[in-house]
Amino acid sequence: MNSLRKSVGILAVVFTLFALQNCFILDFIASVSQSVSKSSDSVQSLSKSVVSISASIFSSSSSDKDERKSYRQDVETLTAIHLNRGLVSEEFESDLASVARKNGVNNWKSLEDTYISIGKGMRKAGVETDRFNSFADEFALTRPKVANALRKGFASI
Repeated sequence: MNSLRKSVGILAVVFTLFALQNCFILDFIASVSQSVSKSSDSVQSLSKSVVSISASIFSSSSSDKDERKSYRQDVETLTAIHLNRGLVSEEFESDLASVARKNGVNNWKSLEDTYISIGKGMRKAGVETDRFNSFADEFALTRPKVANALRKGFASI
């Protein structure tokens, strides 16, 4: 009789653990699914931002490369933060403008550094390579310099 109780008790514990494990697995899968969906929306929104800010032609000055290091790091970090919290295109562009002002950069929309840093930020945020390539491909025909700069940044990390 005692061994039957122990067997039933063990069976009940195993069943409960199995049921709880399935709940955790389902919660985990739901969480991952929401994260992937949010990431997709963020990449789409980032795409809109890059389209709007890349209308200008690239320009560069070798004399201020060192001065732009802080700017590049700030843009990289800003991009990763926005992607991780759910990017809103207008907020991202506004924050990019603020970062540029803070760093004394006037022509941020036309700087290759901006797009290289966005590419790095996307890598830091964990954007999958396939998703990134689709994103960069959107610019390849109409804005090849933007696509190249994004790829350069993404690949550099």
